[in-house]
Amino acid sequence: MHTLVESFVLKETAERRCSYIELIADGPQSPSVLVDIAWGDSLKDVMSAVECFAEATALRDSSVLFLDAVSYNQHEVKLDLAQDGGLKDGKVGNFRSHEECVSMLFVVGELDGMNRIWRMQGLESAVRFGQPVYLACATGVLAATVPFPGGYSVFGTIDSAMAESLLKTRVGEAGASDQEDKRAILEWFAQGDGVSRFEHRLQRWAAGPILRAAAAADDDAKISAICRVPGLLLGCPSLRGGLGESALHVAAANGASKALRFLLAAGMDPNPGDGFQERPLHYAALAGKVDAAALLLAARADPLCESQFGETALEVAQQSPAGFLCVDTAEVVALLRRVAAQGCDSGDFPTTCSCVVL
Repeated sequence: MHTLVESFVLKETAERRCSYIELIADGPQSPSVLVDIAWGDSLKDVMSAVECFAEATALRDSSVLFLDAVSYNQHEVKLDLAQDGGLKDGKVGNFRSHEECVSMLFVVGELDGMNRIWRMQGLESAVRFGQPVYLACATGVLAATVPFPGGYSVFGTIDSAMAESLLKTRVGEAGASDQEDKRAILEWFAQGDGVSRFEHRLQRWAAGPILRAAAAADDDAKISAICRVPGLLLGCPSLRGGLGESALHVAAANGASKALRFLLAAGMDPNPGDGFQERPLHYAALAGKVDAAALLLAARADPLCESQFGETALEVAQQSPAGFLCVDTAEVVALLRRVAAQGCDSGDFPTTCSCVVL
């Protein structure tokens, strides 16, 4: 984005010394979405993130986006910031551009892209204004505060490395081109909920992609660390993926026994439905993971639960839809048939059912 401003915006606006939007727009417009970026982000990544956001939220073509690179006068940035209300006489206030927009989209292209003090101020402002906050990379968008239409919190794929960078973000270590700006923003944080609460909020937002990646890798230590994030609830819908899958679904599909044991011991419901009402037991059946299926049954997963398509886990295993990938579901079929033959239901596990041997 820095290259875009240097090689295009400043040259195009040199004669009038105005913002690029002033140069091309018919008149003043109220922004629908404020798009916050890191200047090191590539234009390609920014536009990919915006496209994902537009699709996820069914954004109208007529919606107005506020992008500082083209909306602020790059010849007089400090003056524009002061006029926008954000920084005046060494004090940080409320940006009119933040207040007037309907929602705020933060593009995280670089791994440490959020580690800038003004970006943190923008995130905190959005929360204080009660606006929907979205975090995006080139491959997907996370609805941080308000779910997308349909109830999901993820569209596309969220890079777990991006989520890790959010998890490690610390306000005191944030970069700033002007240390006086940083001092003023730290004072502004102190007048609100404080720095630690902001950092814990970021950690909760980042938890979903990291938790699912850890479940896939059977990394119970990482899962344990995420579960210690203050205010995190394992059953929270915001922790689910783009198909409505929980970390338990992911662990079951990957046969991740350590992850399954930890998540179940931590109190996760063994029967959560994804967007198609498929349960973790369905995922284990599809992937032929008999040990995962046994663990779920022992934790009172219900083998009679049906998906949106009216299929139980046994029926999924019998169909073996992943057989062309050399996935063998025979052992899962045998296990679930024993459960069905003995008339076991979810109330029998784990103490009285002889079908499951762990």
